Amino acid sequence: MSTREINQAKPKKSGSVFPTTHWTVINALKQVNHEDKESLFVDFVEQYTPAFRYHLIYGRGCTQEADLDDLIQGFLSDKFVFKNILDYVHEDKGRLRDYLRRCLDNYVYEQHRSKSSAAWDKRVSWEEFASEPAGAEASETVCPFDVGWAKTVMTEAIIRTKDQFFHSQRQHVWDVFDLCIVRPLFTEVQAVPYEKLAEQLGLSKKAVQNRRVSALRAFGKHLTAVIAEYVGNDSQLIDAEVAELNQIMRSEAFQEAREEHSK
Repeated sequence: MSTREINQAKPKKSGSVFPTTHWTVINALKQVNHEDKESLFVDFVEQYTPAFRYHLIYGRGCTQEADLDDLIQGFLSDKFVFKNILDYVHEDKGRLRDYLRRCLDNYVYEQHRSKSSAAWDKRVSWEEFASEPAGAEASETVCPFDVGWAKTVMTEAIIRTKDQFFHSQRQHVWDVFDLCIVRPLFTEVQAVPYEKLAEQLGLSKKAVQNRRVSALRAFGKHLTAVIAEYVGNDSQLIDAEVAELNQIMRSEAFQEAREEHSK
C-alpha cells in the first residue's frame, strides 16, 4: 500500500474522529507494514472503545472500572493483536459494528467460563455472523453497544455544531440548541420553554424559535458529515444510518441508560 493510501485511511486531524470510512481503514490494516499498522489500529479502536465500555456496563453488568479496563484491554490484545479479527471481515457481508459487538460478547463469555480456555478456537466468524436469521436485525430491541455507538456519533456532531456557532460568534444559537435539544436528550433535564429562554437570552420568542431551527439545520449537516466519514458518501447508507440513530435515541435502552447516568 502506498503512503498516499495510508494517509487517506488515517483520521483527518481537522476535528474529525472518524476516518474516511471504516472499511478504508480495515483494507489498509490488511496491507500495511507493522509500523503503519500500529498507528492505524490505535486510531480505529479509539473510535469503538466508548461503545465497548457502554456495552459492558449496560449490557453485561460490568461496573467495576478495573474489570472494564481488563476486559477491554484483553479483548483488544487477544482479538485484534494476536488474532486479528479484522482480517476476517468483508464489506459486503454485514455491518462491522455488529460483528465487533458479537466478538466482544463471545470474549466476555469465554473469560467467565474459563480463564485458561483457548478463546480464539471458539470465535465467531464473519461468515457465521453474516448468516444470522433475516429477522435478527429487524428486532425492536436495541442493544447497549448500539446505544454507545449512537452516543459517540451524536456527540461528535454536537461538538462540531457548538464549534461552528462559537467560531462564528453566534453563541446564542448554541445556547438555544443546548437548552432545548442537547441537555434534554442526554439528561433528565427538561427543555427550557421558549418564553423563559427568550427572557434569559434577551431575545423575542420568535428569535429563539428561529435560532432553534438554524441550530437543527447545522446539526443535521454535521451529523450527515460524521456518518459519511464511516459509511461513505452513499446517500442511501447515510439515510439508513440516520434512521437507525433516531430509533436508538428513542429506544427504551437509551432512556434507561440516560436515567442510570443521571443518578
